[in-house]
Amino acid sequence: MSRKKRLATGALCLSIFAAHSAQAEEKGPILSVHSGVSYFNMDPGLPADLLHHTTHPADTAFVIKPPVIPPEIETTTTITTSDTEPTTTTRTTTTTSNSQDAKALVPVINSPGSTRLDDVDITFYNFEVNLEIGHRLPITIEWTDNLSWGISYVLKVPLSEEGRNEKLSENDIRPPAQRGSVYTKVSDMSCQHEAGLKGTWWLSPADNAMQYSFSHSLYLGYWQMAFDKGWGRAGHDQTEGKSDASGFSISPQIAFSLDISNLNFTVFTAYRAISLDYDYDVVESHSASGVEFGASLGWKF
Repeated sequence: MSRKKRLATGALCLSIFAAHSAQAEEKGPILSVHSGVSYFNMDPGLPADLLHHTTHPADTAFVIKPPVIPPEIETTTTITTSDTEPTTTTRTTTTTSNSQDAKALVPVINSPGSTRLDDVDITFYNFEVNLEIGHRLPITIEWTDNLSWGISYVLKVPLSEEGRNEKLSENDIRPPAQRGSVYTKVSDMSCQHEAGLKGTWWLSPADNAMQYSFSHSLYLGYWQMAFDKGWGRAGHDQTEGKSDASGFSISPQIAFSLDISNLNFTVFTAYRAISLDYDYDVVESHSASGVEFGASLGWKF
């Protein structure tokens, strides 16, 4: 066989082998369930009505009183030069320097301060159901690639929530040990629901049941929570106002997984932005945002 025929035959065989190696094999539906925990740190973006406070009725006698400012003194002088000339009237206003200084130093009364709350920590128990369609791509002899995509639903059950900002009243003249305080806190966190689209790239040795995967997901969810503000009275909270907050979220997420047989271990991180409507502010919505970290253990059917 001539050299040209051998090269042509070799090229044809190589092309057939490459085409066969790159052919995708349908894997069918993959159903999996996951259970785990996650930690979510969030800035809730509270409206001003949940941050600014008024003085407790029992503390009004102890608020800072503004100094008494002497009134401005106005004098009128009438000068008559002759019977034929008009009368001239001169008005002079006298303001003492002390009254001017007092105006500049008048404090704002009935304002115990503002308690900015921008750090809320939530621990979730997560239950996730995934339904994916997979493709197997035997691109090389040593390693096997797998692509899958599908939909996911996540139920997030709050195990704990922490978020509180408290300070002593700024307009109280009593010593700190006797002074009242004001606070803003997260008071309730409901179960949250999210659904998303997921794309996963799997990689595994051809002769090994272990698989490694890296996935990108985009979740949409509906969130509900509640906040309140009030006064600290003798170690107890006394509510001044409450507000429910609810809205939709969008959350891109990345995850790394290790599969051994049907068992799956996953760690993930996600950024979440939530457009929340508060009862205290019906005109405009506020954006909450934060980062979540978690891990889960799953089983593929």
